[in-house]
Amino acid sequence: MAKQPRGATHLKGLGQRHRQQRERLLRLHVEGSPCQLCGEPMLKSSQRLQADHSIPRAIAGPHGLADRLVHAACNARAGAILGNQLNGRSHSGLSEPNRTNLAMPWPP
Repeated sequence: MAKQPRGATHLKGLGQRHRQQRERLLRLHVEGSPCQLCGEPMLKSSQRLQADHSIPRAIAGPHGLADRLVHAACNARAGAILGNQLNGRSHSGLSEPNRTNLAMPWPP
């Protein structure tokens, strides 16, 4: 059996519905529209795009379908920052996390 890639959607509790939603979002995507995390253009022809939940599931966001596309690198960075905040660690270049306001617009 082939080794699953690290971070595969099914390992995160996301399955077929998530993959179908990502495909739907990709079909509806307008080439060059801005990433909601960094503001740079998203080009599905040359960049990895991921389906994302605007309210992170890690902080009790809705566990429904993802509602937007973002750059894969931006999504990984946002997840790492949130993970560090939830674990009480600061992220390089950022001040100590504010535990009372974890739901914040990205990027911080």
